[in-house]
Amino acid sequence: MHPGAAMTEPWQQGNLDALCGLYAIINALRLLHAPTGGLSRQVCKTLYRDGLEAACRTRDGLAPIFDGMTQARQMKVAKAIFKSRALRDRAPSVLRKPQTGIVCNADLDRIWQDCLGRGDVLLADFDGRISHHTVICGLSDARIFLFDSDNMRFVFRRTLQLSATPDGKLILNSVVPIGPCSRSLGRKAHTRNGRSARQTL
Repeated sequence: MHPGAAMTEPWQQGNLDALCGLYAIINALRLLHAPTGGLSRQVCKTLYRDGLEAACRTRDGLAPIFDGMTQARQMKVAKAIFKSRALRDRAPSVLRKPQTGIVCNADLDRIWQDCLGRGDVLLADFDGRISHHTVICGLSDARIFLFDSDNMRFVFRRTLQLSATPDGKLILNSVVPIGPCSRSLGRKAHTRNGRSARQTL
């Protein structure tokens, strides 16, 4: 389990929008920064505004608000959020290569073990029974634990389909590791009161 999951709560999305892709990015950042002080409500509101502006900066206009977003658009929104002024005093984060073609639980376990070693969490793209972007923050033998904007705490592994699309199954299309940028680990940064502090995630 990522340590941030015990230190903060996920932001919850509204009932009239389909912005789970945006909330997943913000909640991933909340997890990553929780061990080093967390993100305030004001910071998260700024990230939300910046992300919403980036999501709607297309020919589709406001469509992502009501129709959701593809993973490709979610990645563009994440990169825009990473550049937000609200994070300028924070250690930078990075999106790693999307992981697709997950055909067995062993694949997911391997990806998660790599994440734990780097301090990452996983942006997850589910389809099938529900279509939803969320954050994976932990695994057990029976469950996949979520840090989720729609108040889902976990899904059972037995309900997850990894390689086909039968009715009634929850399909994990892909996961994208998101975590601290390696060059930021151990670097020194100035805090607001002018003293030097070592930032790590």
